[in-house]
Amino acid sequence: GQAGPKGLLSEIALVAHGGYGRRDVAPASDVDLMILHRHGAMARVTPLAERLLRDVFDVGLQLGHSVRTPWQACRLARHDSTICASLVDSRLLAGNDDLFEGFMRRFRQIVRLQPGRLMASIRASRNEERLRYGETVFLLEPNVKRSRGALRDLQLLRWIGFARYGLREPELLHQQGSLTDEDFRALREANEFLLWLRNE
Repeated sequence: GQAGPKGLLSEIALVAHGGYGRRDVAPASDVDLMILHRHGAMARVTPLAERLLRDVFDVGLQLGHSVRTPWQACRLARHDSTICASLVDSRLLAGNDDLFEGFMRRFRQIVRLQPGRLMASIRASRNEERLRYGETVFLLEPNVKRSRGALRDLQLLRWIGFARYGLREPELLHQQGSLTDEDFRALREANEFLLWLRNE
């Protein structure tokens, strides 16, 4: 009916972002979702968003969610480095492919127009987070996600790679020569170890 191919589903894209978009979820991770919708569809999308929020909560998951048009998402990303970094790892789950691809094209253009400003903003945000969660070497129980040298620093590489080269995957950065063989191996091993540790 309403959510069928000729109904609401053709006007929205259900987008995973953040850790869920990267496929890096751990026990108790948030499920970060964005309902991307065409301009003018908000009144029809709201009941779907409310139902989704309720159903996900009922199965015991923490849902980080937003409901935006592509224009709204890109405008927010331009002014908020946290939102921008999260959207770097966007992945289409269901819905309109063209709507999602159009959003990603526009998002890439915005990021590539001011890569220096974005990289500086993301680095500053990361430095604040490190200070808040502490330096790993001084903590008996460092935060595996947010302390210095933890998962966030590996994600920082993805965000800066996307801003600078339009590439977020370390494999692609390695293939184009932006990461040496040694650095790529070290990053891959560190990521696997930290994800294992976080899941434990």
